[in-house]
Amino acid sequence: MRSWEFEAGLLRAADGLPPYAPVAVRLAARRFLLLSPELGPVDAELRAPGDAAVLPDAATWAPPDLWLLRTGAVDADRLHPLVAAALVPGHRSAAAAPPSAADPLLVDCRGARHRVALVDGRLTALDHPPEQLRREELLLAFGGPPLPCLRTIDRAHRKPGDLDAIMQRLLHGDRAGALTTVRQLIGDETPLREGPLADSLTADDRRRDLATLHRPASTTPPPHLHLPPPGRPPVPPTPTPRPQVPLLRLLPPPLTPPPPHHSGAAPPTRGDPPCPPAANLPVPPSDKPGIGKTPSRHPFSHPGEPPCPPSPDSPTRSTR
Repeated sequence: MRSWEFEAGLLRAADGLPPYAPVAVRLAARRFLLLSPELGPVDAELRAPGDAAVLPDAATWAPPDLWLLRTGAVDADRLHPLVAAALVPGHRSAAAAPPSAADPLLVDCRGARHRVALVDGRLTALDHPPEQLRREELLLAFGGPPLPCLRTIDRAHRKPGDLDAIMQRLLHGDRAGALTTVRQLIGDETPLREGPLADSLTADDRRRDLATLHRPASTTPPPHLHLPPPGRPPVPPTPTPRPQVPLLRLLPPPLTPPPPHHSGAAPPTRGDPPCPPAANLPVPPSDKPGIGKTPSRHPFSHPGEPPCPPSPDSPTRSTR
């Protein structure tokens, strides 16, 4: 049976308990292991540990990855790179091992076995002279068929065989391991060409930029922001009263009563101007028909209403 005396001592020191205080370890449902310096480990079936401190599950349960490593079910190369680095410090996966110059990549080119390897940080065809490689690259730029060695180099730049492993490392956050694998494939001095490999690295850059933008810079509020003390609800601001317009200003002015009319005339309807008072003044004769003979009808009078006599103040048309 494993002893958790070391973890129990850490828990006593963290909680400020005396050295002889018992510590409970949860083994199963309602089953605890009491660790006491005086009695030693005592297996007891309890419903609750009582006053004894309980070790957290992280200190008592081993991770499943560690059990798989101890039993030999998996090796460190099959674990996540970050988990393997934590459980097996100093481990270096076989896939990330640097290729040696003694084992170059063999390619069938023009009926012969040619070698492709890293030279001065670049992936180079070793069995072709530099002048021939420049001519073949120029012919390829004009749409000619590439050499098998150049086709292998181009495939390693655009879509290498380890592309899935590189993408998995990027998705799991192991960008350093992915870049190390890329450098071991195509070298340090070779620029990336357009293809799935460059697209994967560009997409990872965008994800990292978005994560940086959405990450809070600091949890401390700015100095100009005054927060209420803890335990008290914030007081809402008092609204500023708006000036109220009196209701009398919105009402129309009162109507003045019309002046009395002459006898026999019908009262004017709403909207018609009242007739002026009549005056018994002689009407001067006129040579023109219709002027000075009969009083003119008011333009706003009703058809059944008698004509209004002219006012003495109204100007009369003179004859010449």
